[in-house]
Amino acid sequence: MVRSAGEGMAPCILLHGFAQTPASWDAVAQRLQAAGHRTYAPDLYECKGDLKLPSIEEVLEGTEAGEDGEDGEGVEGDANAKNVSGAVRDPLTSLDAACDRVAAIVRLVAQVDAAPVLVGYSMGGRIVAETVVRYPNLPLAGLVLESAGLGPADEAARAALAERNGAWAQRLRDEGVAAFMDWWETLPLFASQRA
Repeated sequence: MVRSAGEGMAPCILLHGFAQTPASWDAVAQRLQAAGHRTYAPDLYECKGDLKLPSIEEVLEGTEAGEDGEDGEGVEGDANAKNVSGAVRDPLTSLDAACDRVAAIVRLVAQVDAAPVLVGYSMGGRIVAETVVRYPNLPLAGLVLESAGLGPADEAARAALAERNGAWAQRLRDEGVAAFMDWWETLPLFASQRA
């Protein structure tokens, strides 16, 4: 386990995968909290009102977020907007915007809590990897990438991926979210989990 410098366990920022929500991390967050980590699970599809942080006073007093059964109180939602590129309504419209937002969240957590461990699953892991490449000096205690591709190896693979993603985006626009998600869950990676 990673420890913050003299202050107990490092907080963890948990980034969900595509077609998931922060609730995807609930069971993991409970285990991490039981081990002494504070957890933060921002919604990658929303730009405000999704990240609950303890107040500065709670951090200085050592109060754990969630100690009273809540996910934390104090700084949240619009209070983060100045630090989280509030002008970006949908941070996933570009990888740049998602990485900018994650970097801002890391800095905010480090400021009010401690240098965090940045954890990403699937799409969240890809965003984590790209964020640390773009922002090599982020105050981080560690990284965890789970089931995260690191991107295309060359221009031909990048072009093929862009073409595939474009076709998937068109399918989503043409068929709607429900039909797209039904199809998405039939892909070989997810078919075994469908039941």
